[in-house]
Amino acid sequence: MITFFHGILTIFWYVFFFLATVFCATFAILTPLILRNPSAVFFFARLWGKAGIHFSLSRVRVEGIENIAPNPLVIISNHQSFFDVYTALGFLPIEFKIMSKKEIFDIPLLGKAMKSAEFISIDRSSPRNSAKSLIEAIKMMNKGNNVLIYPEGTRSPDPLHPFKYKAGAFLMAKSGKFPLQPVVVHGTHKIQKPHHYFPIHPSQIIIKILPPVYPDSEMHPSNSASPMNESQKLDALQKMILDEFIQMENSEKG
Repeated sequence: MITFFHGILTIFWYVFFFLATVFCATFAILTPLILRNPSAVFFFARLWGKAGIHFSLSRVRVEGIENIAPNPLVIISNHQSFFDVYTALGFLPIEFKIMSKKEIFDIPLLGKAMKSAEFISIDRSSPRNSAKSLIEAIKMMNKGNNVLIYPEGTRSPDPLHPFKYKAGAFLMAKSGKFPLQPVVVHGTHKIQKPHHYFPIHPSQIIIKILPPVYPDSEMHPSNSASPMNESQKLDALQKMILDEFIQMENSEKG
């Protein structure tokens, strides 16, 4: 239900988040010119993410911090809202690079800030360009960086769409036998529905960090001794995330 409060909150969010975007993007662009420290740039990405969540009057709880594996990681997460990105940047307790569609990098100022943060552009115009994006991501991981990818490829109105970019996440993990770090985000879909821009609703958000899938796991793509084929591994990984999301949904309903 849309109320006067939600209307005012939505206007407030867009105005102040725009100002936060200009501020954080500007400093993210300028920081590498002064400091050669990727963590300094990520500070402004994290600040931007926190602003997006706090201005919506939402709250975030992080669970499963003890499950975070050593770097580098391929972080995979469900994706139901723009607020997933703000939540991950602001509150996921590790640094990472995001793989995001090329169109986002075309946005003035924001796109340049993302390049300064060494985020990775996914060009879906052709298999060749997509392969280049994956090679760039793998190079980034070989330098010790974590990379976050949304295998669904787009915001989903359902708890979990089929993993459209499964090959990308699996290839990245397989290339260097990197652990897969599944993350479930719940509650962002209540702030703003997929592909809707009005209104904004405050929500309780939970980030649940699941146990990592190491190279010796039956689900890991680099485990050639596994009795599971690649399709079965993918289904098992997707089921792990979906089951946790549904459990969180049921717990909320009581």
